[in-house]
Amino acid sequence: MILTVIYLFCGLMVFVYGMKVVKLGLSQSINDHNKFVLNYLTGTKLSSIFLGIIITILMQSSSATIVLVISLVNVNLIGLNQALGMVIGANIGTTITGQIISFSLENYFWIFFVVGFGLYLFGKKDKNKNKNKSKRYIALAEAAGGFGLIFAGLMLMTNSLVPLAETKTFLDLIYKLSHSSIKAFISGIIGTAMLQSSSTFIGVILTLARQNLVNLSTAILLLLGSNIGTCITAVIAAINGTKTAKLVAQGHIIFNLGGALIFLPFVSLYSNIIHLTSHNLVRQIANGHTIFNIINAFLFYLIFDKFVQLVRRLS
Repeated sequence: MILTVIYLFCGLMVFVYGMKVVKLGLSQSINDHNKFVLNYLTGTKLSSIFLGIIITILMQSSSATIVLVISLVNVNLIGLNQALGMVIGANIGTTITGQIISFSLENYFWIFFVVGFGLYLFGKKDKNKNKNKSKRYIALAEAAGGFGLIFAGLMLMTNSLVPLAETKTFLDLIYKLSHSSIKAFISGIIGTAMLQSSSTFIGVILTLARQNLVNLSTAILLLLGSNIGTCITAVIAAINGTKTAKLVAQGHIIFNLGGALIFLPFVSLYSNIIHLTSHNLVRQIANGHTIFNIINAFLFYLIFDKFVQLVRRLS
């Protein structure tokens, strides 16, 4: 237990320091062309949502996308409207993880260090020819190294807690809690927050399903709670961020919490509908996760302007 706490604390410190490094590196590498391209890609709420979906599918991690969004907000590359659109898209993109066998980006944190080292060498090589270009390369190298630290920190935090998901005691605890709708919902929140990864907790749910320890309705309740628990990453990422970055984290919480509360009274009806999508319980759970996030995103898209206004009132 002491070792787990030490690993968790070290991971958190590395994560927060990585956020600082990314912010510094990105702010030094910005030019007008970067701003134009990014603003073009996030020019409308629909395009920002699609960008969030695409980035999350490519990264196979909504946490990675949220961290990226908050980093961009911290250096004023995108505004609140664009960031919240990408957050909505990230919640759809992350369901791909439950649909396919995917890799964890945290396991490849070293790639960022390799890329950063390569950019650093390019920057040093061009130092005498073009000082501005050299500075941008070195700044991007710093940002890449910062992302490496972020995902290394996430990996440390996740690995310090993931073994819990493989123990019979933890599985028995989730099983007992899942007999009550409220307890299942709350255990989804707590379980995901503890494991620092919605993907890991979904793995726990699928493990329960394969052992016939959980039914579809309970699994969906756990998933609804998991969507709230995953907001912990955004909260941590925004701790030392700008005022707008903190609003993005709050918007993420409102989006996930609001969607979960909307669905909560209709879990039985929703389960009956999802039951028709497959004969396999594990597939039903994955489909339920995807469809929920798509419907939630559509609902918030319809009231997007009011959603942004609500988040701004929190400032």
